[in-house]
Order: sequence, then structure tokens, then C-alpha cells
Amino acid sequence: FNLSQDADVQGTIETLSGAVIADLSGGGRSASQGEVQLRWDGRTRSGSQVAAGQYFLVITARGENGETAVVKKPITTLR
Repeated sequence: FNLSQDADVQGTIETLSGAVIADLSGGGRSASQGEVQLRWDGRTRSGSQVAAGQYFLVITARGENGETAVVKKPITTLR
């Protein structure tokens, strides 16, 4: 994804019921304006492989001016 300004970024994977099962950014990280990549290995916080199914990728960016943007996209894992 692309940032229009420097921001603190947090990425999570959630179940359909909203439970956070994985952190993609180690709890948050600073990112510069431009392209940002977050990676997920398909494992939960405890290291277990997730089951095939639907989840949500949630990206939260907080700019230096205090503005917050949240994007929530559905993802599907396959086996």
C-alpha cells in the first residue's frame, strides 16, 4: 500500500468475528511516505498455521498530525 505522508503503521489479521490472530508490524512501526509492504507467513501470534478460510487484513496508519486512516480488506487462505 502507499502512504501519502509519514505515519505509524500497524497491520493485523483478524477473524471474521474480529479477534486479532496475527500482528504484521510487530505492534506498529514508523513508515515513510510512499510504498509500504507488510508480510504475513500464514501463522497466528502463537506460531500455529491458520486454517483455510476467510480473514480480514486491517491496516491502521496514524499520521504526525494525529489523523488516522483504517483500511479493512477481506483475504482468503487456501490449503
